[in-house]
Amino acid sequence: MVEATGTTGPDRASRARQRRLVGLGLLASALALALGIFALAEAYGKRWSGLALFATGDVGPRVLASPEAYPRLREVVPGTRLVEVAGHPLSKADDIFSILGEFRPGTEVEHVFRTRDGRILRVPLVVSDFGIEDILGIYLPVSLAGILFLLGGAIPSLAQPDIATARVLAATVIGLAGNFAFLLPDYFLGHAYSPFSFLFAAVGLPAFLHFALQFPRERWPLTRWPRGALVAIYGVSTLFWVVFGYAFETRATFLFDLEGIEVVFILLCLFTLLANLITAAWQHEDLAARNVARLVLPSTGLFLIGSVSLAGTTWGLVEIYLPPGLFLLPISFLAVALAYGMVGYDLFELDRDARHLLARGGLLMGALALLFILLVVLQLWVRPSLAWAVAGGITLLTTSAVPIVTSFYSRVDQAVEEALFPQEKRTRESLRSITSEVGRLRDSEALVAFLRRDVGLLLDDAPLCLVRGGADGTLEEVDPLPGRLRIDLEPGDPLHAALCDVGGIEAGHPRSPAAADRASHLGAEVVVPVGVPGGVVGGLLVGRRSDGRSHHPDDVQLLYDLGGTVGIAVENAWRMDQVQALQQRLEGENLYLRAEVDQDFADSEMIGRSEGVRGALSQLRRVADTDSSVLIIGETGTGKELAVRTLHGASRRSDRVLVKLACAALPEALLESELFGHERGAFTGADRAREGRFEIADGGTLFFDDVDTLSLGVQAKLLRALQEGEVQRLGSNRVRKVDVRVVAATNCDLEQEVRAGRFRADLFYRIAVVPIRLPPLRERLDDLEPLVAHLASTLGRRTGREITEVSAGALAEMRRHAWPGNIRELRNVVERALVLESGPVLRLSGPLSAGIPGSDGERPSNLESLAGSVLGDESMADLLTAYKRALIEEALRRSDGNQRKAAEVLGIHRPSLTRMVRDLGLRKS
Repeated sequence: MVEATGTTGPDRASRARQRRLVGLGLLASALALALGIFALAEAYGKRWSGLALFATGDVGPRVLASPEAYPRLREVVPGTRLVEVAGHPLSKADDIFSILGEFRPGTEVEHVFRTRDGRILRVPLVVSDFGIEDILGIYLPVSLAGILFLLGGAIPSLAQPDIATARVLAATVIGLAGNFAFLLPDYFLGHAYSPFSFLFAAVGLPAFLHFALQFPRERWPLTRWPRGALVAIYGVSTLFWVVFGYAFETRATFLFDLEGIEVVFILLCLFTLLANLITAAWQHEDLAARNVARLVLPSTGLFLIGSVSLAGTTWGLVEIYLPPGLFLLPISFLAVALAYGMVGYDLFELDRDARHLLARGGLLMGALALLFILLVVLQLWVRPSLAWAVAGGITLLTTSAVPIVTSFYSRVDQAVEEALFPQEKRTRESLRSITSEVGRLRDSEALVAFLRRDVGLLLDDAPLCLVRGGADGTLEEVDPLPGRLRIDLEPGDPLHAALCDVGGIEAGHPRSPAAADRASHLGAEVVVPVGVPGGVVGGLLVGRRSDGRSHHPDDVQLLYDLGGTVGIAVENAWRMDQVQALQQRLEGENLYLRAEVDQDFADSEMIGRSEGVRGALSQLRRVADTDSSVLIIGETGTGKELAVRTLHGASRRSDRVLVKLACAALPEALLESELFGHERGAFTGADRAREGRFEIADGGTLFFDDVDTLSLGVQAKLLRALQEGEVQRLGSNRVRKVDVRVVAATNCDLEQEVRAGRFRADLFYRIAVVPIRLPPLRERLDDLEPLVAHLASTLGRRTGREITEVSAGALAEMRRHAWPGNIRELRNVVERALVLESGPVLRLSGPLSAGIPGSDGERPSNLESLAGSVLGDESMADLLTAYKRALIEEALRRSDGNQRKAAEVLGIHRPSLTRMVRDLGLRKS
C-alpha cells in the first residue's frame, strides 16, 4: 500500500468506524444509481428529440445527445437554453415530453434556442421514442464505467481503512461516480437536480483535488500548510456548491460561469494528478511507489485525453461523434490500476505489469490518434456514421495486428523498459546474480562483501551485517563495518535466542519485546534469520536506508526469499573458514618452526649446579603448569631464551608452538604488523594477508625478547591485546580471539624504566606477574667447568675437533675473568679456541682481556676516576650508571663511533646499545 502521509492508529474500533463511513458512501451511491435507473424507466417509451436538458432548460453535454441529433447541435454549446419547441414556449424542461408527444416518430420538429449572448438558434431535430438502443448506447456505458470506478476506488479503503490516501480516494470516487455517472439520467431525462446531487459534488470534487495532491506523494500546499490547505479546499468547494444551488434554483445568469468553473476545476484536478504521477514515477525514493505511479499513469493520461475530448465535443470544438462510453473507457483502466496498485501486489509482478501496461498504453494512444485522424479525414467525404464505421474498422485491424508482430512488440516493450524502468531492470539482474553467485562463495568476508554490494543495492545502500555461529555459542559478526563496534551476540542475549528459535522472527521483527529492543539498540530495523537446520545459526541485521526511510514489506519479503540461499552459503563459508583457519595455523607454525630449526639448539639446556641456577629452574618448574605471565630478568648472554624454552617445554602448552619476537631487532613501523598481522593492501608492500605472532602463537607461548625496547605506542596496543585476549589485523575490522601465554625478557631494570616514563606501569604489572632472575656468569663461576665441557663437545662437532680435556690454566684464567658478555661471551671464547688451537686439550688462543674495553692496561681517564671513587660517596645506582656510560664511551671511541662494532665489542645487541646511548644522552658518533 502506498502511503504519502502516514497512517493513523490501526485499532479495530477506528478501522470499523472508517469502514462504516465508506459503507454509508457506497449506500448513497447505490441510491443515486437507483434514482438514475428510475429516471431511465420513467423516460422509456416517451417521445424525445435526442436532447439532454437540465431542469432549468439549459442544454446538457452534446455527447449525451442521440447520434442523429449530435451533428445538428454544434452551435448549441453549454449556456444555451431551449425556449420553444414546435411553436410552444418551454416554461420547464418536463414540458418537452408532452409537446413532443403530439408528433409521430421520424417527424422533424423545430427547436428554438437562446444563446447566452441573446442570439436565437433554430435547429430542426427528429422526434423518436426513447428506447433500449438509447439506454445501451448513451447511459448504460456511463453507469457501468461509474460502477467500475466506484468499486476500484472503494476497495482499497475497505481493505486498509487506516490508510489516509485510501480514505480520500473513497470519498473521491463516491462523489464523482454519484454525481457524474449515476445521476445523469435523473439530470437530463428526469430533469431534476436535488440537494442530494449537491452533496455528491461537494464531496467528490474537493476530494479529487485532495487525492491529486496526495497520491502517490504529498505535494504543495499540503506539505506547507496541511490543515489550512484542506480547510481551504473543502470550505471553498462547499461555498461554491451553495452558490451553484442558489443560481440553479433561481436560473441566475451567472450559472453558466459556475458551470465553466466546474469544468476547469475538474481538468485542473486531472492535470495535478497526472503531474504528481509523472514526478513520482521517476523521482519517488520507494521502488514500490514508483511502480504504482507507473501502473496508474497510462490510464490517468487516457482519462485526461478523454476528458479534454469530451469538453471539446461539448463546446463544439471537435466535430466527431463518439459514444459516451468510449470517452469514459479510461475510467475502467484507472479503476483497475488503482485497486491493483493500492491494495495488494507483488513487487516484481507490479514491475512487470506496469511495464507492459505502459507499452500497451503507448500503443493504445497511437491507436486513438489513428482513429482521430481517420475520422477527421473521412468525415470530409462521407456521413459521420459511415466514417465512424470505416475508421473504427481500420483502427481495430491495425491494433489487432500489432501484437501479432512479436518482434515489433518486443522492441517496444524493451524500449519502454530501458527508458522508464532502468532501476527495475538492474534489480532483476541483481537478483539473478545473487541467486547464481551467492551459493558459490566459500569465504565469509567475500560473502558479506557480496551481500552488502548486491543486496545493499536493492535496499538503497542500507547497512547490512551478518552474524553467525553455533546455537550454543556466540553469534559473531563477520567483517564488521568500519567505524562501528563489532556485534557479538552471547547465548544469553535475547536477540540470540530469537535467531535460534524457530518462529522467533516474524516479518523481519523479533516476536519477543526484549529481542526487538535489542535489535533496535543495535540499529537493526529488519532481522532475517539465515542458516541450515541443525547447522550454523545466523541472521542478517539490516539498518535503515541511507535516506532514513523504513523498509517496505516487499524488501523484507525479498530478504526472506534470499534467506535459504544465503543460509547455505553461510554454512559453507563457516565450514570453509574453519578449514582455512586450521590450514593457516599449520602453515604459520610450520613456517615459524622451519625458521627456528635453522638456529642452534645444541645448547638449549640450562646447565649448572650453582644455587642461582637451581633457584631459577625451581621457579620455572613451579610456574610452568600455570598460564601466568613470566618476566625473565638477566644480563645479556645469561640464557634468558633457554629459560623460556625450558618453561614452555614443561607447560601444558608444550604441544603448541613457542613463538619468539625479538623486539629490539625490528623497527617500530614493522612491530605492529609482526604482532597483529595485516590484510592485503593494508600498507605499501602488503601484497597478501599475513598472520601476526599472536595468531601463530594461539594456544601456545609468545616470547617477547628485549621487551624494554618497545615504544610507548606499541606498548599501549600490546596491553590492550593482553587484557582483552583479542587482536585485530592491520587493515581489517575483524577482531580475532587468541589464547596466548606471554613470557617477556629484559636485561635492564624495568622498574627504573617505569619511573623514568619509558615503560608503561600497567604493562609492567601485566607481564611481570612472576619475575625470575637469571644470575650472570660471574656469580656462578662453579658452573664454568660443566659449561665449557658442554660447549666444547657441541661446538667441537661443528669444527671437526674432539676435546677430551680442558687445560687447568684455561679454567683458572676463566675464573679470573669478569665475563661481561656472560655465557654468550664464554661460547665465543670456546669457539675461538677450537678454531685457532689444535689437539684434544682445549687451550685459550689468547688472553681473555683482549677485545674488552680498557683491557690494554691503559684505562681512560673516566674509568680511572671511577676506580678512585670512595665507597659511600655516591649511590650504587649512580656508580653503575657512570660505569655503563664509561664503558659505552670507550667502546664507541675504539670503534670510531660505529655502533655495530661497539656493540660487538661490548657483547650486546646493537638496538640495546642504541637505546642505552639514547637513555644516557651520549653522542652517536
